[in-house]
Amino acid sequence: MPRVSAFPFSKMDSELKAIVHASDEALNGSEWVQYFCHPTELYKSFVKFYYEHVATEEYGISWKLSEMMRHMVAVHNTCTL
Repeated sequence: MPRVSAFPFSKMDSELKAIVHASDEALNGSEWVQYFCHPTELYKSFVKFYYEHVATEEYGISWKLSEMMRHMVAVHNTCTL
């Protein structure tokens, strides 16, 4: 059982719902957003920063590199599904 409960989609404002829909389209899933978005204004600021300054080829962190880093962290921490 998760320690943090999912933030209900029905209680999200339109901006947060747009983030969820964008995640569904780009990543084929957005369930994780419901766990990260409890401090909604902080989360919105993070998403704006992340997609403008981190997740762009311009700054040298491609999606491929980002996924490779996630994978290596999981391997290092011996994560299993």
